[in-house]
Amino acid sequence: MHLVMLDAGGTISAVDRGRGFDGGVLGDDVLAHLAEAAPWATIETRSVYRGLSEAMTFDDAMIVAWAVRAACLDPSVDAVLVAHGTDAMEETAFLCDLIVPASKPVIFTGAQRAPSESGYDGVRNLTEAVLTAMRPGAAEAGVLIVFGGCVLTATRARKVHAQAVQAFGPDAAMVGRCGATTPLAARSPRPAFPLSDAPMAAVEIVTLGLGSDGRLVEAGASCLDGMVIQGLGCGNASESVVDATKSAVEAGRLVGLVAGCFEGKAAPVYASGRRLFDAGAIFMKDLDARRARILLACALGDRRTTSEASALIIDWLKDH
Repeated sequence: MHLVMLDAGGTISAVDRGRGFDGGVLGDDVLAHLAEAAPWATIETRSVYRGLSEAMTFDDAMIVAWAVRAACLDPSVDAVLVAHGTDAMEETAFLCDLIVPASKPVIFTGAQRAPSESGYDGVRNLTEAVLTAMRPGAAEAGVLIVFGGCVLTATRARKVHAQAVQAFGPDAAMVGRCGATTPLAARSPRPAFPLSDAPMAAVEIVTLGLGSDGRLVEAGASCLDGMVIQGLGCGNASESVVDATKSAVEAGRLVGLVAGCFEGKAAPVYASGRRLFDAGAIFMKDLDARRARILLACALGDRRTTSEASALIIDWLKDH
């Protein structure tokens, strides 16, 4: 089995240089442990990003995604493993799931403890990721995150704990446990989202709370290509936010609307939601704000117009 492991930084390779942990590269000892645990695999390591994931840009994430795509298209490669920082892992994994043709196992993992810390979990997670790549159905399950003994789908997994070694959830995102040999469930085939290597659009998130008005939406409309509004409940907002959203759409900004709850979907059920929908905000179903932001940025890529991007998103949401 020829496995390509992309080293994309993060805690799994972090080094403490006296001012807190910072980015490094996977150590030879980690790679030696992995080779010992999986002697039947030829593991080729490629460095694609050095640093912690909180410092990653859209362009950095795209470099990782294109590296995943190139490895998947290489007929000599059987599976792709990405060692990535946990803070942004769910976003880069979703990006890969969005734009990489699903043909081979693609598995993200990382660590919550740095190599110099007691309880370093990087070797275990890497080993379990390799074993999951061999599991029946892994190639058809979409991009996966293997972490803390859990196998999760990249379309729904979230980092749910800042320190715990079982950092990712929720249960609804789990498709299996590490160590099992039962086949992973295949999902419906999905075409890769169209995107070249053009610069990503500027898209940010506006999170609403009690009493939030439209000032942040107005500010975003003045300097961004698009924004994701995390509403209240199933996507509700104050009258001021509704008015600001209407103005943003009229100014040519792409606006997505996500629910304010951990589970459930955004839907224009209440009067404010209906007004947001009528104003041109796209209700993003069960996508969370961070994934919706990735989708909007990709849709606006390749210098598409707002109307072209909106049509792409609406078409994508029909199948998800």
